[in-house]
Amino acid sequence: MSEAETTSQPSKKKRHHGGWIALFIIVLVLGISVGGIYFLFYDDSNPAFPEASADFDQTSFIQRKVVDAFSDTKETGNLTFAIKEDETNQLLSNIRETKLDESAQKYFRGALANFTDNSVSLDFYIDTQVLAFKSKARAVSKFAETSDAFTLDVTDLQIGPTTWMNGLVKDLLQKHLPQSTVDSILSSTGLQMTFDVATMHGSYSKSAMRQDINKLLSAEESQDARYAPVVKAMLGHDSIHLTEGKDSLGLRLSLENVHTNANFVTPEKETAAVEPNFIADATKVQTLLTNGVVDNNTLHASYAYQLFGVGYDALVEEAKSYVDTLDLSSIGISDPKTVTGHRYASSYDLATNMTDSLTSLFTGSTFTVSEDDLSSVMQSSSLLGYGLLIPAKQEDGSWKTAWAGINAAYVNIFDNRMVINVGLDIAGYECYFIIDSLVNEEKSATLPYGVILDPQAVYAGTEAADAEVAQGLYTLIDSALESKNLTWLAMNPASGEITMDLSKAVPALSSSGVSGLNIAFKGDDLVTNGKMEITRA
Repeated sequence: MSEAETTSQPSKKKRHHGGWIALFIIVLVLGISVGGIYFLFYDDSNPAFPEASADFDQTSFIQRKVVDAFSDTKETGNLTFAIKEDETNQLLSNIRETKLDESAQKYFRGALANFTDNSVSLDFYIDTQVLAFKSKARAVSKFAETSDAFTLDVTDLQIGPTTWMNGLVKDLLQKHLPQSTVDSILSSTGLQMTFDVATMHGSYSKSAMRQDINKLLSAEESQDARYAPVVKAMLGHDSIHLTEGKDSLGLRLSLENVHTNANFVTPEKETAAVEPNFIADATKVQTLLTNGVVDNNTLHASYAYQLFGVGYDALVEEAKSYVDTLDLSSIGISDPKTVTGHRYASSYDLATNMTDSLTSLFTGSTFTVSEDDLSSVMQSSSLLGYGLLIPAKQEDGSWKTAWAGINAAYVNIFDNRMVINVGLDIAGYECYFIIDSLVNEEKSATLPYGVILDPQAVYAGTEAADAEVAQGLYTLIDSALESKNLTWLAMNPASGEITMDLSKAVPALSSSGVSGLNIAFKGDDLVTNGKMEITRA
């Protein structure tokens, strides 16, 4: 072999040396890659997760939060729906235990939330089945409130302990999570929320939230539908706000907008003895719940509550059918049909008083019905004391309830108009609903012995009520007047038209020689007692 040939070929030793270098580089690259992945994503933190409750019931949890919302309403005028950090973490553990099958549970060890300044950090602890080593995924969302919406912005997404990969994780999620999938998930909730994957921004307008709450509350199977319009009025403009505590997040519903109306409300004309009965009646229902007589259903609990408040005869037929099945012996009642409810005034007897005054009417005298007389008709009906009760079974097996009930019903008479005030006591905080009606001279001319008034405005506190709220109020009053079997006083549940036909109270009018009556509503101001003056036409 020549010298040139010898020098042109590498020795076996050099070839082996080069191979080892290449192998080393490959191993090094692989090692760095695997190590990098391990470094970026590995997280073996092992926090203490709350122990899951095997008998966790989501409906009961929600009911407890709703009842808790009334706990300081009397002092604050708010309903505060809030969830604490520890409650959220308990809820996450319960959901993992009760909602996921065993195969799904193997993928993550648990989840924990952390609340800070309207921001929620949610950590999912991933088990070895996903990445062959333990890791943690984190999503941080910031909640905020604008004048017309609640918003959510996902400000941070990461896997593992470092923040280096945040942008990549966010980009991957945006690319591989179709907007249609998110829209479908939100649509399935029945709530009008939106979330844009491209911007990682969510929004829930306050008007949409009010619509969603009304839709839920209008379902007759969940509660007494007659209260739905009243609740709708509470959800008035700018009444819902975000609320935060040191370790909680929630919503605050202010009742201030429906609290009173200085133009019409006269507190001195209220009936004072109602609230103690609300509390006592709620205690009776709690006893029945504890004994298993009444089931954990808002509608059924309210039927029992109304039985004690207004009496059996004034209940709607569905309520009668339900309470007929109840064994009330544990609270000393042998037959629900014997329950008469509370009466807060002696009803004014127009028929007797007017019949006794027929002779004076013949001679041109004036027969007077005061606004207090008309108020007593309202206060002796099933309107006053009518209520709604929400039950919630506590974790220790005891029961708590939240209640609301009508504690005021009276009229104010001004010149040519009559105002009906209805007070709703919500766990000790009073709200007012008002119907302002004016005498319709043209309609009244068709009623020789009566008068017809048309509603000019309906208010929920200081705000004008919409048609649904107004009709709900008309229906409540109409039902109460019907329960008294009054023939001379009626309210149209659709239009709110008030008809007073005195010939139905005193049939002798039509055969007495009195061809007709002049009925005038007189009053100087809001506080001064007004009156209805009746003279021969």
